[in-house]
Amino acid sequence: MGTGSGMGGGMGGGMGGGMGSRPVFAEYDLNGDGRLIAQEFNQARANRISARAQQGYRMRNAGHAPAFTTLDRNGDGVVNAAEFAAHQAQRFSGR
Repeated sequence: MGTGSGMGGGMGGGMGGGMGSRPVFAEYDLNGDGRLIAQEFNQARANRISARAQQGYRMRNAGHAPAFTTLDRNGDGVVNAAEFAAHQAQRFSGR
């Protein structure tokens, strides 16, 4: 695979953010304000699931996705980049 705009490798900003299937904060921060509220998180998740399904990924674990409150570690109704990263590190540490 080449370096052109086709299927080449690289650290693009696609659905995996260059990290396989692991989501990144920027994909969920739809309005770019550096924080997530539940509605924004849920919309971004729906967008991600839809895009991955269209790419042919089997969505067998979609029902086990964590709730917004799981990521909101301090319970303030907002998830910041640090909370998101901490959740991702914990969730994917066993892989």
